[in-house]
Amino acid sequence: MANDEHVALLKQGAAAWNAWRDENPDVVQPDLSKADLHGANLNLREANLSGATLRKAVLYKADLRDADLYKADLEAADLFRANLNGANLNRASFFKANLHMANLEAANLHGASLDAANLQFATLIEANLECASLNGADLHGSNFFGANLVGAMLGANLTHANLNEAYLCYGDLSGAVLVGTNLENAISPAVASTASLHGTLNWRGPSIRTWSSHLGTSPISRSITSTSRSSSTSCFIAGKFAT
Repeated sequence: MANDEHVALLKQGAAAWNAWRDENPDVVQPDLSKADLHGANLNLREANLSGATLRKAVLYKADLRDADLYKADLEAADLFRANLNGANLNRASFFKANLHMANLEAANLHGASLDAANLQFATLIEANLECASLNGADLHGSNFFGANLVGAMLGANLTHANLNEAYLCYGDLSGAVLVGTNLENAISPAVASTASLHGTLNWRGPSIRTWSSHLGTSPISRSITSTSRSSSTSCFIAGKFAT
């Protein structure tokens, strides 16, 4: 259970909370598990929640813009429609968390664990998900436009997700469901031996065919294909390897 003192301090807002953390550097893992912290009236913008335990915390519609949640534990937390725009979520754990319709635009999710999380219709435009794990996550209708997914584990439900201009280099799509997924202009140059694309890959849908039709016509695709040929590597573009 949550530490009542920690919860009371955080409910005073980000300024009071950050001042307390500065004065108590020995408290490296504030316990806010199962705390009810929901609502737009609670200002947690730029709050220092690094290392905090927020398991099963209620944070729906919470304002966490630019907050620091480095290595925070948000397992099974409720972040429905939470605003995490620009937040530092580096190596945070969101295992089985509810991020339905959450705003994660430009958030730093490097190395974060989002396995089995609900990210339906979440906004991840230009988010950094390098080396993040999203296996078993529900990403139905989520928006990854321009997101960095280099080395990410993406064995997830990506039905109708938008990966337009996303960077998928060395990403692992094993077991991914890509029905109606928009992969137009997605960039994924990879050495064939390290591009893990085995397993069940469902690539039906007009958007995949549209993406495939751009092979060789897009300036980005031409550039990547040219680079891959000159460096004797393989480039995964439009659902096929170009060498």
